[in-house]
Amino acid sequence: MQQVAQRPPATECWLQGIWASIPTPFHDDGRLDEAAVRHNAVHFSDALGLAGVFCNGVMGEGWSLTVEERKDVVRLTLSASQGRLKVAPVVTAGSLRDSISLAQHAETAGAHHIVLAPPPGLYDEAELLRYIDRIAKSVSLPIMLLEATSGGFGARFLERAAAECDSISGIKIGSGNRTALDFHNSFGDSLTITDPIEENWLSNLQHGLMQTLYADPEPYLFQSGKRRPIEEYFQAHQSGLEERASAISAELSGLRALYSRTIIGPMQGGKNPVPALKTWCEFTDLIVGPPRLPLKRLDDGAQEDIGRRISSLHKETGIT
Repeated sequence: MQQVAQRPPATECWLQGIWASIPTPFHDDGRLDEAAVRHNAVHFSDALGLAGVFCNGVMGEGWSLTVEERKDVVRLTLSASQGRLKVAPVVTAGSLRDSISLAQHAETAGAHHIVLAPPPGLYDEAELLRYIDRIAKSVSLPIMLLEATSGGFGARFLERAAAECDSISGIKIGSGNRTALDFHNSFGDSLTITDPIEENWLSNLQHGLMQTLYADPEPYLFQSGKRRPIEEYFQAHQSGLEERASAISAELSGLRALYSRTIIGPMQGGKNPVPALKTWCEFTDLIVGPPRLPLKRLDDGAQEDIGRRISSLHKETGIT
């Protein structure tokens, strides 16, 4: 990998704790459920103790939201949590003007940082760098870029962006731990690199790597107001109790396998994860409603199968 150009050294202090990529709740008729957005924000902050949430991304059906609805999600989440929950919205939109509008609204509303994915269309690397630079000049918030095999910037482009673009603060690596480690080793002194997969986090912590869990759905699928095993093993690690941390982490193996089979695996195969994600959420204290068209709920048989497995695994781990 090309090494990063000189810039002031950065640390992970600006991005800490456990973050989650959250769903957007809808009424049965497809309208944004504003009361549910508020309810969920309080659940994330108070029941789960999350540091922050990543909204209006793939898991949040951001592609289905209008610009005003995306602003509403940010506004409602921040107002309901009353400063107890940091918020990071994806601001990529169909036009540069809308992207800038979303970014500026996020800053005015009090968001912690903004997130950029590639804009729709065909652009070369120089054009993408200009896109990022123009949005960066419109706000003073930190900027995270998304890397993923689908829906994110490619790794090769991000190597160039990390080396040349002084306006970004971090990169969420979605295509696997090996890529995350490569980016951390090459750019971790200047950028915050995150691996969102919960299953990798304890190992990353124990090796002094990527101390923030940012940001996938596991923190609200694998935890509840009754028990927070991810936070438990993080605190055990922080206290130097590595055997205890490993034992707690191992309790989540069944949930991880189900999550991989129903959400991550299908997504990696090109299937939208939201219908399965919202089925999972029905067995938590979140209010999510149906996916928005053209998506639809899973069929009854699939919902019953996932529900039965989730209920059993939640009981085994003491989450419910």
